Amino acid sequence: MFTKNSGNLTDSIIKNEGTINQKAENTVGIYTPKSDIQKVGKINLNDAAESSVAVYLSNTAKADTSTGEIDLNSTSQNQVAYYIKGTATEPTGALYGGNIGKVKGYGVGVYLDGGVLNATTSKLDYTANGMNGNGLIGVLMKGATADISAYNQEIKVGDSALGGNSGDFYAIGIYTDGQGIPGTPATQTTPRVLGTPKTISTAITTGANGVGLFAENSSNITYTGTMNIGDNKVAGTGIYVGNGGTEKASEVTIASGATINLKGSKWSWGNCNNWCNC
Repeated sequence: MFTKNSGNLTDSIIKNEGTINQKAENTVGIYTPKSDIQKVGKINLNDAAESSVAVYLSNTAKADTSTGEIDLNSTSQNQVAYYIKGTATEPTGALYGGNIGKVKGYGVGVYLDGGVLNATTSKLDYTANGMNGNGLIGVLMKGATADISAYNQEIKVGDSALGGNSGDFYAIGIYTDGQGIPGTPATQTTPRVLGTPKTISTAITTGANGVGLFAENSSNITYTGTMNIGDNKVAGTGIYVGNGGTEKASEVTIASGATINLKGSKWSWGNCNNWCNC
C-alpha cells in the first residue's frame, strides 16, 4: 500500500481493512509518507519476505499501532514491524495508539533509523494483547538522530528462542547500532580521549535468556534506568557489549542509581550469530 502527498495538502488517512501478504524479500507492506494510518490491519510476512518491513513511517507519517496484527514469521530476525525514519532535515515518523498491538514472530518491533520516540509513543510491551514477545528486538536504534529520551514507558519483550532449526533468536530490549560518539583507546604515546555517550534511561523487561541492552558497532552508552531480566526461573544478560568487527569496541557505563535485576536461578548463553542486518 503506497500513498504520497505533495505540497501543503492535509495528511492522507489510511485504513487497511484487509490482509497484506508479503511474499518476497525487501518488500514493504505500507509506505505512506505524510499520512495517518488509522488502521494498520493484518500484515503477514511469509518465510520468503527476508529483510522486509510491515509499516514504513517517514516525513510525519504516523500509525495507530493498537490496530495492527503483524506476523514477522519465524525464519530470521531480519524482519521489521515498524520502521521509523527521521533525519536532521526531515521530520520523523511516529507511533500512537496506547499499545503496540499484536506483533508475533521473530524480528525487530521498532527500527529507529534516525527516528524518535516520545511521550505520546505507544507502550512497547510486546507481551500484551495475547502475544508472548519471544525472539523480538524491542527497539533497534541506528543513525545520529535516533532518540528515545522522551519515551517514558518501559520496553518489554519475551523469552529468547534458542535451539530451533533456524538458529537462536534473542529477545532484546534495546539494540544500539553506532549510538553515541566513541572515544579513543590509550596508547603508549597518547592518552585516551573520551567520547560522548548517549544516555538511555528507558526501563527494560525481558523473559528467559533475554538481553536488556545490546551495544554494537562502536556505541557509547550510559544506562541510567532499571532492567528486569528473566522469568524468575531462567535469567539472562543485562548488558552485552560487542564490537561488530569495527576498530572501536562499544562501551557502556552503568550510571549510579541504575538497577539491573537478574531474575532466575539459571543462566544460559547460546551462540550469538544471528542479528538483524536490515
